Amino acid sequence: MRDFLSVRLKSLYTNAGKTSAVSQLFHDLRIRKPDYIQDPAVRLYFPGVVGKETPVELKGEDIERLKKRKDGLKKYLQDVEMKMHERFESMERGKNKQHQSWQVNTKPFSSGVLTFSELVNTVDIDELWKYGLKAIQAVGEKYKIKVLWVALHTDETTPHFHYMFENLDANGRTFQSKLGRDGCSKL
Repeated sequence: MRDFLSVRLKSLYTNAGKTSAVSQLFHDLRIRKPDYIQDPAVRLYFPGVVGKETPVELKGEDIERLKKRKDGLKKYLQDVEMKMHERFESMERGKNKQHQSWQVNTKPFSSGVLTFSELVNTVDIDELWKYGLKAIQAVGEKYKIKVLWVALHTDETTPHFHYMFENLDANGRTFQSKLGRDGCSKL
């Protein structure tokens, strides 16, 4: 098999349907896990109010505790979205310093998956975590967007990263609009 690195990215609404930011968070934390996963194993970086700046290992009992906090996790994402709304609508644009309303179809979150070929199984998991986390944080810094969380799933055939960004940069532009159609190849 060829060596590869695959970067996928999609914009999400907070609560709309199966592919929402809430649903993605529950998958990333293994609150909702695929049926074929017996023993969930997640390494998590979750900066901000609800999490810790330092990465943590999540095992079965940790995930069970998180299941009891599902409402708090949903509220966290809703609060993040509301802060983006406020930031966006308070920005002054152009010579006339006009304000713009948040559009209904604006997706506030960008979710991604970073996958590798099976060659990654020969790499030390701590090294993979270190460089994968740095790479995702570097994307956030480059595009001036906030990293909401990074999760490394080590409980499937090959380890892979899930991550979530705010989809709005400091200038009020969506991250995905800056990337364009072939944006993932730029990453």
